[in-house]
Amino acid sequence: MRNRSLLITIVLCCAAYWSMGQSNCVGEKSRSPWRFSSINSIGVAAGENYNSLLIQSVNGFRYKTWFIGAGLGLDAYRDISFPIFLDLRKSLFAKPSTPFLYADGGFQIMAEKNDKNKEQFDWKIFHPGVYYDVGAGYYFALKNKDALLMSVGYSRKEVEIEQGMGRFAYRFNRFSFKIGYKL
Repeated sequence: MRNRSLLITIVLCCAAYWSMGQSNCVGEKSRSPWRFSSINSIGVAAGENYNSLLIQSVNGFRYKTWFIGAGLGLDAYRDISFPIFLDLRKSLFAKPSTPFLYADGGFQIMAEKNDKNKEQFDWKIFHPGVYYDVGAGYYFALKNKDALLMSVGYSRKEVEIEQGMGRFAYRFNRFSFKIGYKL
């Protein structure tokens, strides 16, 4: 888990360094092709047994038609968790309104606290699990290079719980439908 956090930190620091092309004169355009961007979305995860709320905020950098960023979310599918992930997006055209493809990958932390009182039979220990989401969507351009977005994807949430006399692994495959706003 530390290696993943270190990798995300290094990637974001490198992207911040590359995006720091500051202009010397008022009104002069920045020389750096890297631009900061924020994507905030809300949606629904629909699976075999549940439908639930998804909320995500991804902040990162755009370079031409590519975007890379780090995201944090709230995923209420069966058990509430907080996914922490790396987001990679590719706009298919260099236009303000364009379709895009995305892939998110990372891990998630369960919201419920571990109950380590092993004297009782009903104790629980939650372990971080894998999270990923891949899909496609469309940016609807607004003024000032902002955009509304809609996307549909396939998402997987993995949860491991030690409880009582065993360790249980849950794997939830579901579709995600999201709408959002891109700065």
